[in-house]
Amino acid sequence: MEGRFFILRLRRLIGAIEASSGLQEIEDAARPILDFVAEAECENRSLRMTDIVKVREFGAPPTVYARLAGLQEAGWIEAVADTEDRRVRLVSLTAAARSTFARISDEACSLSNAACD
Repeated sequence: MEGRFFILRLRRLIGAIEASSGLQEIEDAARPILDFVAEAECENRSLRMTDIVKVREFGAPPTVYARLAGLQEAGWIEAVADTEDRRVRLVSLTAAARSTFARISDEACSLSNAACD
């Protein structure tokens, strides 16, 4: 019976972590951008700001830049100059964002193991 409701329990768990970390306060349209940055970091890929702006699904460039600025102001991402080309801005998660995503992953794994026992 436990396993049958795993997805519901997982959604509830993720929602609670997102609420406690402030992740739920992010504008809905900015969340896919944050997830894109997190995915690139998970794959150990450097991500340039222009790489993000070029993704059409994120909106027009001025809108994407505004969403990136909002994520940066909220403490979810950081943009630093590339050491090889100072004109390029590299985007990555902040330590707080990494911690939040790690907590979600750890709790989901724990819940998954418990549901399968």
